[in-house]
Amino acid sequence: MWKERLVDQYHVVFNDSRVIRARCWVTHLKGEARSVEMLLLSPSSSDPTTALMSKATDQKWKCMLRANCSVGDVFSISGGIAEVVKVLDGWAEEGEGDGTECIVKLRLDSSSSTMLMGEFLESVGEIPIPPYIERRVKKEDEIGYQNVYSKQEGSVAAPTAGLHFTDSLMDIVSNSSSFLTLHVGAGTFKPIVAARISEHQMHGEPFSVDSREVMGMVRAIEDGKGVLSVGTTSGRTLESLYWLAVKGMKRGGGDSSYYGHLGQWECYELAREFGDDLPPRCKALRWLCERSGGKIEGETKLMIKPGYRFQVVDALITNFHAPDSTLMCMVGGFLGKAEVRRCYDKALNEDFRFLSYGDVCLFERK
Repeated sequence: MWKERLVDQYHVVFNDSRVIRARCWVTHLKGEARSVEMLLLSPSSSDPTTALMSKATDQKWKCMLRANCSVGDVFSISGGIAEVVKVLDGWAEEGEGDGTECIVKLRLDSSSSTMLMGEFLESVGEIPIPPYIERRVKKEDEIGYQNVYSKQEGSVAAPTAGLHFTDSLMDIVSNSSSFLTLHVGAGTFKPIVAARISEHQMHGEPFSVDSREVMGMVRAIEDGKGVLSVGTTSGRTLESLYWLAVKGMKRGGGDSSYYGHLGQWECYELAREFGDDLPPRCKALRWLCERSGGKIEGETKLMIKPGYRFQVVDALITNFHAPDSTLMCMVGGFLGKAEVRRCYDKALNEDFRFLSYGDVCLFERK
């Protein structure tokens, strides 16, 4: 019954980002001889797709190192070394010891100097399954932690709502669906620890979408269908596209470079500034597509929290999230606090499975 509802009532939007082998094991050349985890999060000077297709040696990547380190520290990695060139922040997880968020520069041996970054990670890295899964990566994770429709490499965590879609289910929704790409980054692992949500700092994540995919969604809306987002990452991107269009329409005068980046709280400023003069979603998205040159690219830091008014997404398929996560904030913004509490109480009482490999739910806005 619910499968038919997907086809009859909604245009379904997927995030086709694919998880890379971003977790590596390195050894401090001057410290004790033990392997520590290095999770490569994002290249520091280009988008993940470009970086993966470029030579690995001399590339700089933002990473999380599960060790205390300083600028100048050098770690050996199979085929070369990783030198810490900048320290960004410290972090710690209960029972796991300290760690450092930093930027490292890779220098590969002559035998590996011609390897592309994607090839290098394939040879030395592993799929970064969530840290709360307290085991090493298994062979089945290579398939089980990827969506069947994943295509564009660049994420360090899977958009896990899509793990529930099989090839046969994809065939059912194929005539009314679109794909976009948002590469999932460090924000997925960063809990909200600030006393107020307004003090939490979101990480930027790069996105791209073909304008034809967006126009397919626009035509579906005009035909009377709602928009169903598969996962919070798809929803975050769709909402970002709307606000980038508003930013360009109201402030930018059509300059595409003006609306390629959305700040964490920028949508709330736009909503206050233009209020009842905000454009309908189809008009905004069509405007964006007409000026995109065929592909819409940018970065979003959009923080969706309770009180946010959704502009594009009508329904959301998502797993059950941890209470201190930005993903949970988004669900709270979608449903409202009272409805979230009711749904999560039901999930707890009936022993639903939470987090990445957990159960999934379909939330619809009234």
